[in-house]
Amino acid sequence: MIGTSDTQTGVLGFSGSEPNQLAPDPLPLTGVYGLATGTGSRGGVFGGKAAQVRLQPSGAATHPTSGDAGDLFVDKSHRLWFCKGGTTWKQLA
Repeated sequence: MIGTSDTQTGVLGFSGSEPNQLAPDPLPLTGVYGLATGTGSRGGVFGGKAAQVRLQPSGAATHPTSGDAGDLFVDKSHRLWFCKGGTTWKQLA
């Protein structure tokens, strides 16, 4: 299965705790968006023998100038950055 969009979410997965709850609106320029709203729920679970998740390193020398809280970014030197919101980034590895 392939999902595509020029402007919105390519693939949207949703699990709601309410029977009549509507799925969320797509996010702009997002490849995959997973959301679960029930108690103890998770937006995504990944498994794999080589790795559970892979962040492809960017060609950029460092993190973007700004981001959203929770963003993770790997630069061309393979440093891992965490965004605390806005222009505040913390190097994790």
